[in-house]
Amino acid sequence: MKSKKRKKETQEYEVLSHYLAVKNISADSKDSKLDSKKKQNNRIQIFFNLIYLKPPLNFILESNPFENIKSWIASQNSTDSIESNTQDTKDLQKNKKIKTESEILQESYEALAIILTCNPQNIDTFIKLKTFVKLCEIFYPQAKELSCSHLLILTQCLQASLLYYLDSKGIKPILRHIKILRESGIITFHDEKCIEASLNAELAQNKAKENKQNIESNDISFVNFNINKTLLKTQLDSIQKAKKILKSVSWTSNLTFLSEGELVKTICVVGRRKSGKSTLLATILHDNKKDSKANERLESIAPISYMYGKDYALAKFLEFSDLKSLQESPLANVSKLITSLYDSYHTDLKQGSQKVELNKIQDAFYKTDKVQIIEHIDIFSHLNMFKYVNFINTPSLIPLTFRHLQIYHYVIKSNIIFYMINADIFLQNAQAQIDKEAISLARMINKEHIEFVYVIYTQVDKVALTLKRRQNIYLKFKNAIESRLDSNVKKDVLLKKISFHYVASNVAYKIRNGINLQGESGLDIATSGIPTLEKTLFNNIFERPINTFNIKILRSILKLLAKNYSVKDFSKIDSKDVATELESLKKHLQEALKKLPTKYSSFYSSFTNLRDNLYSQFIQSLNYEIRNKSAFNVRRLKTSTMESLIVGLQGLAEILQENFFNLPDFQVISDILNVKSPNSFMRFAATKEHKEILESLQSEFSHITKQNLFDDSNVIVTEHLSNMLDSILPNTIKKQDIKEDSVIMPIRESFEYYFLLLERNISMLFNTRIALFEKYITMISHILESVFINYYTANDKTDTEMLKGILNELELVN
Repeated sequence: MKSKKRKKETQEYEVLSHYLAVKNISADSKDSKLDSKKKQNNRIQIFFNLIYLKPPLNFILESNPFENIKSWIASQNSTDSIESNTQDTKDLQKNKKIKTESEILQESYEALAIILTCNPQNIDTFIKLKTFVKLCEIFYPQAKELSCSHLLILTQCLQASLLYYLDSKGIKPILRHIKILRESGIITFHDEKCIEASLNAELAQNKAKENKQNIESNDISFVNFNINKTLLKTQLDSIQKAKKILKSVSWTSNLTFLSEGELVKTICVVGRRKSGKSTLLATILHDNKKDSKANERLESIAPISYMYGKDYALAKFLEFSDLKSLQESPLANVSKLITSLYDSYHTDLKQGSQKVELNKIQDAFYKTDKVQIIEHIDIFSHLNMFKYVNFINTPSLIPLTFRHLQIYHYVIKSNIIFYMINADIFLQNAQAQIDKEAISLARMINKEHIEFVYVIYTQVDKVALTLKRRQNIYLKFKNAIESRLDSNVKKDVLLKKISFHYVASNVAYKIRNGINLQGESGLDIATSGIPTLEKTLFNNIFERPINTFNIKILRSILKLLAKNYSVKDFSKIDSKDVATELESLKKHLQEALKKLPTKYSSFYSSFTNLRDNLYSQFIQSLNYEIRNKSAFNVRRLKTSTMESLIVGLQGLAEILQENFFNLPDFQVISDILNVKSPNSFMRFAATKEHKEILESLQSEFSHITKQNLFDDSNVIVTEHLSNMLDSILPNTIKKQDIKEDSVIMPIRESFEYYFLLLERNISMLFNTRIALFEKYITMISHILESVFINYYTANDKTDTEMLKGILNELELVN
């Protein structure tokens, strides 16, 4: 390793010494007498670490280049400022005169700013600028003839020399000129801050200490925000008042669940490897504890949920059935790992879960591969914010299919998504990366329950993203996402869900935890982007009205209470008829629940046939292609198979969906709830509030029963199968390489494995739908019994003015 470093150093020296008179400064650092030079060498270290992401050259000019620049400027015949990046051309002044010493000095600082702002990201632009080339020619007259790589090495030497010889007086004027370059759009905000950090290197340590001392007073993390006097807190307090009233009134005492709806917001953090999910969460959830372990980053190999409770962590281990499905993976290394985990942690798997203290999570799970058998980890915190907001950190995309499905199912349970993207992907094939991310983002935005999707670019302290470039990325993302959105919904409404944020979370994490940045970034907590993200998130949660089905019904119930209708108003309603209809509803629910599982059995037979037919057709087509003398188009075969699989699954999902609708018992239930049907509960509605309640019940019933059973989780499994086929059967494979043991057998195993996952996933979706159906009809039964039976015979009187006050506070919910 050392020999390679010496070889590179020798090559750089050969290039430099051919054009310049240079010296090696590495020896200077050993001289204890050169304390001031050490500080200036620190500037060089920081500059190269931030701009070039590498250690600096060890060579600088033997003489101070600043003097050469001043002499060159003084030799010019006019007082015109040298041509700068901010103004490519200037009209020559009519009256020429000798430059003053002050003018020469200012133009020299402007020249230094131009030289220092050149870097690998903008070198192609700079070599086209006359001023930059003229400045280079002061030191190496052949600058125009040099290759870009050699010119960059020489420029680096010149930059290091300027930083080495520069005195403190020149820092402010250089920074002023660099600011002008940034404001003119010539260089990025990142470049400006990096150079500023290097020039002010001697102040970095003092600044770090100051940040550490003032962190608690000047920076408040999200979990410590004050939620009092927010709209959400006002409405939640009103709901609690309503709950007390419901308990005190005889006919509403069994409706207190309406005030206990799922009002806690859930934020799911999603992203690929190295996107900074764990760092961002540790930064946002920082609670100013002195114990660093309380704020440490936890990698989400298994999903990690942060919620309210006493301070401890609870890890739930995988079920044996889940571990078995992973063990049957066609990937040999996965199967071997699962077998090893099963043998090593059989006792833990049997136990089912493990509770640990927060500061022992790493020791308990992460120091071994035990974390691999964890289904998910729940971390409970006493912090007040977790009463209102939960966070879920998910495994990195794209993991094994089981983990990928976990991510998806957590996403569909969440209200807000943090979609993390490492900003350095835009240094590569940006459009390809945008298209890849847009697929996942569109899936999330299409979900009705997801309110916001925050696209968060991380590590922006290491990647130059100008305002223009950010706007360009945004437009490309917007177009890529828009083309994939649900055509049945207004796209402009869906696109309002998405917002873009640029953060340096690693910088903010270190600052909040009192870790010395040691000049590695020119950013502080304010410019890291984290406070802006946190404030936006807080406003979207606490300053937006809640609008759930339960709250809508609650408001209608409170209106009924406020009216204090007389019993005489309901004399035409026979409570026995209502009770009979309600019993009919419950009876048909139980009958439907008995019959639905049998309907799934017939679906499973069709599903098995689909698997066998697709596999058989795939192998037959493959054999045909092998025998055929024409060109071998394996790509078309795989694409056709995946398309047939998607269509087949959609068709089977529609059949499964019809199993709900075709049940006679379901039809009776639907008729009872249909406000337009003469057989519905609408005939028992004595007031407009009763009608309003029935309309809300029917709307929600229609919504939960018509959701498609073919959801994106099935697409995810299909994509994994497609990727596996690409691995086994690449597009470039030759016919003679398709053999039984190396190709045919793995294909068969892949079909069996991924269809096993599909079957389990669809079964889970179907059973979840049945459970939701049962839960909803049971809830409806309680509401109808209270509102259409107990209410008509009750004699309770309530404080009308108090109810009106609560309703006024809840008015914004709609």
